[in-house]
Amino acid sequence: MAGTEPGTQFDQLLISGKATLDGRLHARLMSGFVPGFNSRFEVLTCGSRLGTFASFLSDPLPPGNFLNPVYQPGGVDLVTLDARPTFTAGSLSMTNGQFSFQLTGIAAQPYAIEAATNLEPPVSWTPLATNVLPGSTIWEFVDPDSTNHPYRFYRARYAP
Repeated sequence: MAGTEPGTQFDQLLISGKATLDGRLHARLMSGFVPGFNSRFEVLTCGSRLGTFASFLSDPLPPGNFLNPVYQPGGVDLVTLDARPTFTAGSLSMTNGQFSFQLTGIAAQPYAIEAATNLEPPVSWTPLATNVLPGSTIWEFVDPDSTNHPYRFYRARYAP
């Protein structure tokens, strides 16, 4: 990527049919270009998309900002985002008493999930897991210990 002009300053892959994704996507910055926050680069357009990239790498950006793949039904955009994690709406569930959810963040970056049983100050957060997000940018988290707690509160944080 050397700028924001598609086809001349960054490459695009245009597929009229179905694109099946896997493998690694690597975004390289060239000629001193640094994209601004929330910049969007449409790197793949297709008739339909199946799957996500298994991994994603990009050259470093200013602290706290990252290029991240955003998957659309008809392609993939790279967007400059900050590292704050979000819980995916509608992903909260209980299976056999175990609580599970999806966490979305920046591909190839580390995140930590912590839990507390009480939110009265001072809150005592217990580390549960740390994971580097895959190229899909989604962490499917299951808390096997949730069956031992009548109430459990969760938080996720970027863990550089």
